[in-house]
Amino acid sequence: RGGYRDWYGGERTDFNIRSSWKCDGQFMTLEVIKTRNEIVLKNSGNILYSKELGSSDGNCKKKTSEVRTQVWEYNGELSLAMVSKNDAIIDDNTDNERDVDWKSFSLMNQLTIPVNPRPEETYFVRFPCSDSIWFKLFLDGESEQNSHIELFSRTRGNIYCNRGGYQTWYGGERTDFNIRSSWKCDGQFMTLEVIKTRNEIVLKNSGNILYSKELGSSDGNCKKKTSEVRTQVWDYYGELLLAVDAGIATVEPTTDPVNNCPWGTFSCGNKCIPVEWKCDGMEDCTNGEDEWFCW
Repeated sequence: RGGYRDWYGGERTDFNIRSSWKCDGQFMTLEVIKTRNEIVLKNSGNILYSKELGSSDGNCKKKTSEVRTQVWEYNGELSLAMVSKNDAIIDDNTDNERDVDWKSFSLMNQLTIPVNPRPEETYFVRFPCSDSIWFKLFLDGESEQNSHIELFSRTRGNIYCNRGGYQTWYGGERTDFNIRSSWKCDGQFMTLEVIKTRNEIVLKNSGNILYSKELGSSDGNCKKKTSEVRTQVWDYYGELLLAVDAGIATVEPTTDPVNNCPWGTFSCGNKCIPVEWKCDGMEDCTNGEDEWFCW
């Protein structure tokens, strides 16, 4: 029902892709992002094509109820994954749905989100039920790292408190833990919920507590509020999703590379460097920050 409806009752827009595709191991991934205002095609964080949607674009602006596939002249197998980046989370206390904004991150596309400090911070990480993942969330303060939460697998992880304990592990203390509870799959995905307050850090899945750590006077920066959350991924080539319920900070538009590095790059002083240069054993940033937290 778009345009002059001269092509099967609607309008078709042809396009050419001039950007190079990137292969992640054996596979290439096409990411199609659709909102009420645009349709964007991406590969490994790079935009291949985008189309803004206006009043003449008919049903393109409507929400999707079902997705179908069709293949021509290819005898192999393709894979399809579907993610709604505004999926609702069920609040454990009220059983009400809570809309969150999912943002993707991966091994090559790390994510940094500024947040407004709040007494209770909640972070959601979503990943496919069939996959084994290894990732870390850095919770940073205004001037230095406060803590991190790391999962090696669905059964093992650790929490690091900067300036905590005897400060024998990178200037802080690391607490290793095992997860003995079973995870629950919600359709295609599992969701880890990380709740952090001044007094505790709790890891949950579908309302069940996987692990909890009480915070005391010896836990250093773990007790401090978070100003920024960052991601890091190892040994996993798929895409994970992060949602923050901690008061997302408003960042003014800027052309400064420090705050406006494109996907696949790392903010480094007054320049952007390829993310592959981070933790490669060579200092590319003036202050060496590309080699920080690389254990």
